[in-house]
Amino acid sequence: MATNSPNDTDDSTTVPPRPMRDRLHRFAGSARDVLLYSSAYLAFIAVAEVLIVTELLSLPLTPAPAIAGLLTFAVYGNDRVADVETDEQTTPARTAFIRRYDRRLYTLSALAYGLAVALSVLGGPAAFALALVPGAIWVVYALDWLPFSGHVNRLKQIFILNSVLVAGAWALVVVLLPIAFAGAPVTLTAGVVCLTFFLATFVDVEIPNVRDRAATEKRVSKPSPSSSVSVAPGTRSTV
Repeated sequence: MATNSPNDTDDSTTVPPRPMRDRLHRFAGSARDVLLYSSAYLAFIAVAEVLIVTELLSLPLTPAPAIAGLLTFAVYGNDRVADVETDEQTTPARTAFIRRYDRRLYTLSALAYGLAVALSVLGGPAAFALALVPGAIWVVYALDWLPFSGHVNRLKQIFILNSVLVAGAWALVVVLLPIAFAGAPVTLTAGVVCLTFFLATFVDVEIPNVRDRAATEKRVSKPSPSSSVSVAPGTRSTV
């Protein structure tokens, strides 16, 4: 009777067939792209931050973390769709993803913001007002309305100031939204936590600002192929 030697093993029980491995690899790559390029990972970070605030301030668990996540996904998703032209040089892979799924991302972002505002009503007028802050700040921050001549016509193109606006908006939402839902007072501890998140967000925003400023200067110094006048598009200010 033939017997199997110790070295005779069935690789099919331990290693997936190549077609399956290829499918898993493609799925993992697609999931990574969606997580990183759609701003979904930023939404998870916002959820975690609100949960941290809830724990630090000894607040009850409320819908605030979910609302913060939805707001983050919505605002950053819309921002990436709006700035797809100016992001091509600094983030080409993300730009390619946004171009491919721009309509879906825009729709999902709009639905996310609507759901966030609807849920915020459960927390009362203060929570509802806070849910409107990120969208209002983004409109003021991203639209072309400044009366300056030249290439600076949006607040997001003014370095330092754009970071202050973004950091301030998110610090207020992350800290005050769970407080509003809980009906708790704004204490000194809450103020310290808010300042901490403001500073952390400010740094996170300024790092890509440096990268975008360098890209803008490069575009300004490079002659246009169709004209002798260089044009500098708007710069991105967030990751």
